[in-house]
Amino acid sequence: MNKQVIFIRHGYALHNDLFWKLGKKAYSDYVDTPLLNKGFSQAYHCRDIFLKEMTQLKRKPDIVLVSPLTRTLQTAMCIFSNDIKMKALDCLVEYPQGGFEKCNIRKEKSMLETVYPSVDFTEIDQNLLWSSHEESIDELNGRIKKLWDYIGSIEESLIVVVSHSSYIGQLKDKKIGDEENELKHCYPYVMMAEYDNEKNFLKAYEIKDHTFEEMTEE
Repeated sequence: MNKQVIFIRHGYALHNDLFWKLGKKAYSDYVDTPLLNKGFSQAYHCRDIFLKEMTQLKRKPDIVLVSPLTRTLQTAMCIFSNDIKMKALDCLVEYPQGGFEKCNIRKEKSMLETVYPSVDFTEIDQNLLWSSHEESIDELNGRIKKLWDYIGSIEESLIVVVSHSSYIGQLKDKKIGDEENELKHCYPYVMMAEYDNEKNFLKAYEIKDHTFEEMTEE
C-alpha cells in the first residue's frame, strides 16, 4: 500500500527574520512566533501553484496534517480551503522541544480551538508541558515514526503535512535545517510512503521529478 505525502515548511516567520539580527537569541526570546507579511505572501503563492497542480490532477488532498504552532497553522489556513479536512498533530512540532528555543512552544489547546475552529485538535494533548530538557535526535526520530504510523492508520491516500525545517529535513534527508542551510519556505516536497498489508510502515522516498519546479521562494 502506497501513500503520497506532500511536506510543506511554513512561511517566513518572526524568528526567522530576527535570527539575522539576534542570532539564536531570536529563538529563545519569542514564543510561538507568527508569520510575517513575507510569510503570508509565500503561503498565498504556494496556494496558487498548488491549486493549479491539483486541478491538473483532478483531485485535491484528502487531509492536511499540521503542526499546532501558530506559523504552521497560519500557513495551512492560507494554502488550503475549509472544505479540506485539517487535523493538528503534536508529533509535527519543530525540533527541538524543550530547552531554550521557546519559539517552538505552542499555545494551549483551548485557545487553538477558539482561534482555528475549522481545524481538528482532538489529537492534541490538553496539557502543555515544556521541559528544561532539550529533545534529542532519537526523540525526534520517535516523533517522526509516530507520524508515519498515524498516516498508515488512516484511510486517506493523498496527504499534505505542514511542518518545520528541522522536522522535515530530518525526516527527508536525516539533515537538520538552520537559517543558513534550510528547506525552502512554502515549497512542496513530495514523498511516497510504503506500507505492508498490516499497515506497518516500510519506507519513504522523495519523488524528485515532481512538477513544482516553477515555484520559487519570494
